[in-house]
Amino acid sequence: MAYLEQIIGNNLKKYRKARDLTLEKLAEKIDINYQNLSKIENGKGFLTAETFEKLCEALMITPAQLVDIDSNNLPEKINQDGIKLLLLQLIRTLDDNKSQALYKLILAFLEAIKD
Repeated sequence: MAYLEQIIGNNLKKYRKARDLTLEKLAEKIDINYQNLSKIENGKGFLTAETFEKLCEALMITPAQLVDIDSNNLPEKINQDGIKLLLLQLIRTLDDNKSQALYKLILAFLEAIKD
């Protein structure tokens, strides 16, 4: 699940910088080693539920904000399962009209690429 680690890391960095916090200061606030926090921020380490909660509290964000997916924080390469999960998460954010439009678009696309 490296894609999720990258998304969290990218969001963590964005919110940390927005709060004008260094890695060292944020690590101190949440009582973890700053090298471990650096690994989390770089998508090379994963965090515990306790650390996740402490990060949200220290950065004054919701858990949803820490795992939010947008076009600026998607990993460059992800496996097929990752792509499916990301697509499902993105689809869940659509209202009914946009869901219907996307469904029609996908049907038209599949028809167009048929052998």
